[in-house]
Amino acid sequence: MKNHHAPDIMPNSPKLLLLLLLFICISPSVAANTTGWIANEQHPPIQVQLSLPGTTNKDQKVVHALLEVTLEDNWKTYWRSPGEGGVAPSIRLSPSTNIDKVNWHWPSPNYFQQFGLTVQGYKNYVAFPLDIQLKNWDESATFNATITLPSCTDICVLTDYPVALSFTPAELVPDSEILLRHNQAMSKVPLKDGKAEIKEVVWDETSSMIQVTLFHPDGWQNPNVFIETTENSDDQFQQPSLSIEGTTLTAISQVSNTFGKVQFELASLRVTVLDNLLAQELSTTWKKGNVFQNSGNLLSMLWFAFVGGLILNVMPCVLPVLGIKINSLLLSAPNKRTQQAQFFASAAGILVSFWLIAFALIGLKWAGYAIGWGIQFQQPWFLAFLALITLVFSLNLFGVFEIKLPGQVSDSLAKDRGKGLGNHFAQGAFATLLATPCSAPFLGTAVAFALGGSVQNVVLIFTFLGLGFAAPWLVFALFPNSTRFLPKPGAWTNKLKIVFALMMSLTTFWLISLLHAHIGQFGTVVTGIATLVLLLVLLTSKYGARLVAIFSSATLLVVGLGMIIAGSTSSYWAEPIVDDLNWQPLDSQAIRAHVADGKLVFVDVTADWCITCKANKIGTLLQSPTYEHLQEKNVVLMRGDWTTANSKITEFLMSHGRYGVPLNVVYGPDSPLGTPLPVLLTHDSISRSLEAARGN
Repeated sequence: MKNHHAPDIMPNSPKLLLLLLLFICISPSVAANTTGWIANEQHPPIQVQLSLPGTTNKDQKVVHALLEVTLEDNWKTYWRSPGEGGVAPSIRLSPSTNIDKVNWHWPSPNYFQQFGLTVQGYKNYVAFPLDIQLKNWDESATFNATITLPSCTDICVLTDYPVALSFTPAELVPDSEILLRHNQAMSKVPLKDGKAEIKEVVWDETSSMIQVTLFHPDGWQNPNVFIETTENSDDQFQQPSLSIEGTTLTAISQVSNTFGKVQFELASLRVTVLDNLLAQELSTTWKKGNVFQNSGNLLSMLWFAFVGGLILNVMPCVLPVLGIKINSLLLSAPNKRTQQAQFFASAAGILVSFWLIAFALIGLKWAGYAIGWGIQFQQPWFLAFLALITLVFSLNLFGVFEIKLPGQVSDSLAKDRGKGLGNHFAQGAFATLLATPCSAPFLGTAVAFALGGSVQNVVLIFTFLGLGFAAPWLVFALFPNSTRFLPKPGAWTNKLKIVFALMMSLTTFWLISLLHAHIGQFGTVVTGIATLVLLLVLLTSKYGARLVAIFSSATLLVVGLGMIIAGSTSSYWAEPIVDDLNWQPLDSQAIRAHVADGKLVFVDVTADWCITCKANKIGTLLQSPTYEHLQEKNVVLMRGDWTTANSKITEFLMSHGRYGVPLNVVYGPDSPLGTPLPVLLTHDSISRSLEAARGN
């Protein structure tokens, strides 16, 4: 049988040999279409592969290529405009044959948070379509290059990958698998033509912000916007805040430069806009203007400022200064002309304080610092200074000594009919300082308009804030006959001063308690005890130890009884709920992920020194039914703490057009850009916002 079958096999041997030789001949050309996956042993989580799909453009002498990158775990690489601290991938040609240059096509990127900075790039897998430009179409080519790829996770690494391919352009044939991946990659590259249009771009040099207004006839669903310059620059465009109104999308981005002044003024801009079925790249020019003036009228903002200042008089933060106000009214001189002068002095103190705050914010802004309403309370020196001032005022109300302004200031304010005007001026100025940790309806809008605008706008807005806050004094100053409705001063006013003095003393210890974020619990306790001892010693020297002991005991007894009564009757006026809500740290990137999973996100930006924030928390967030809504499984709670300076939280505030706390925002599938809530929270506003964001 072996002899029988041998002749059948032998005639086929030349055919097998021929097929084997043919495979050996063509396999190099097949293998030359790709480098295969290349890893760097010093950085194994990242691999790259350069492939030729076999498609070309003979007229343009272009050979298409595909650079693929895989990134393990949480590693990321960057876009052409990488963002803060990032580096774009690059290709550096080595000695090659018949290669002119390489052009990149960049797929749509994503925003990521890296080391507290916002960067733009890719994770897991990305494919970059490349165009290899040849010098001569009829000659073979050898492509030698080094791909430099940045990648980051908890650390950042810059890795080189040498690649080499040899090919004859006229002999390339399509490879179906590589061509499929190439086409998929090209589909993710934003088009230069589409339905989206740029209506206007405004560069606000004063606030270093840029506003891009886009139009799409079909409206917007879940857009994202990337802004960059068309030329190499160190300018950084923050992830913009987005607002949708029908077919109009408005993107506002903060612009900064790593090395100082923003340089993009000489360059045009490139805007990449993404949406559910849209990826489009648009080039545009810009004009100078005021970002916030484009979204509001100056006259209406001045009215908002006045009303906001007026409402500030009845906000929770008014309690510490209520004693000063009432005491000023009750102890005003019986002579009407003198009364007028005293009320005008108090109003002047308020206005001067608002102007000082305005110019201080302008100076900080010019110096490049983040600014906002109440930021002075983030500084330990200011808290210590204000605690000292409140202690001095409380001692003054206790009658330990009288407050007098020094030198020429006191002399000029205390002449003739204006005797004691220095005290009234100081009271007005002090009332302003102590009221700044509060926010009020209309106030936040007006302050955002001012701080995002020109110097003139800042001064105008803060002037009207001051006028609104000083309105009660100005009413009595302009209409002196209205003082006849005030009760006549007498012995009872001295007793009332003691109540006001206690209120001011409590304010002192509240301010000292805020220092714990800066000096720790031990330092805060020591400072508080030392202040209490000083207060008691000074009161003892004035009234005697026995009287002070009786008064202190009576005060503790009243406070203790008040707490017992409040606790025992709380079931009649408030739900006895503790703050056990599951708050997570504020993370803008995590918000997007939660919304993408169909969840609702409730953001609370607060500060220990923000009295309005405390009122919202105790009066609304920890009360039924809001408390139950916030505990639902599909609701994620995030809190940003602005007690001390925090640039990321400041940027978050600014992205929603706010320059102060409180800020509460609701995100959800039907509200991916977030819905800011009113300054004063209500159960109804929170419930309606959660339902609207939830959608279907």
